[in-house]
Amino acid sequence: VYLPSRLSVSTLIKLKSSPADLALSIRRPMPSHTPHVARQGTQFHTWIERHFESSVLFDDDIFGNEEFLEIEFMNEAKSPAALKKLQDQWLSSEWGSRQPFSVEEGFETVIEGILLRGRIDAVYRIDESRYEVVDWKTGRVKDGEELSEAAIQLAMYRLAYSKLHEIPLENISAAFHYIPANQTIRPSDLLDEEGIKALITSVSLQ
Repeated sequence: VYLPSRLSVSTLIKLKSSPADLALSIRRPMPSHTPHVARQGTQFHTWIERHFESSVLFDDDIFGNEEFLEIEFMNEAKSPAALKKLQDQWLSSEWGSRQPFSVEEGFETVIEGILLRGRIDAVYRIDESRYEVVDWKTGRVKDGEELSEAAIQLAMYRLAYSKLHEIPLENISAAFHYIPANQTIRPSDLLDEEGIKALITSVSLQ
C-alpha cells in the first residue's frame, strides 16, 4: 500500500498512531457520512470565525478530525445547549478576550513528494517576530502517548505557517486549548521538518 499524493493533517496523525488501520482504509476505502457531532464541531468553528468577523470555507480536514468524535462531546453535542456551553467556556478562557492575528488559515505544502493540507484554527502574534498557532479542542485533555501523537498536528501547522510566511520555525510556538477543561497545553519537542519527513518515510503500510 502506498501513501496517496495528497494527505490531510489528520491522516498524517493516523500514519503515526494507526498505520495498519490507515493502510486498510487506503486499500479498501469505505463510503463515509458526516456525523452529527462533526456538524456540531463545524458550527462551533463557524461561530468563532464570526466572533472575529472572519469568513472562510471549510475543508475535509475538519470533518476528518477525530477530536470531534470524543465520547464526552458526542454525548453533549446533540442539542443547541451544548454549543452554547462551548461558546461560554471559550469566551471565559484566556483566549476569549485576545485578538488573533489570523483565523482559519488554510495551507498546502509539499513534504517528501506528498502534498499536505490543513487549516490552522488561529494564530496569535506574541511580539514583532514571534507567533503562536493554536488549535481548539472540544474533547478530553490528552496526555502521554496520545498527546505525543496529537502533537503531530501542531508540528505540521507550525511548519506550514513557517513556510507560508517565511518565519523562522523557532519563532513559532504551538498550543492546544481544550475548551471544556479550560486548559492550554504546549507540547514540548515538536517535530521539525526533518522529523516530519522521517515520519512519512519511516512508517511502512502493509
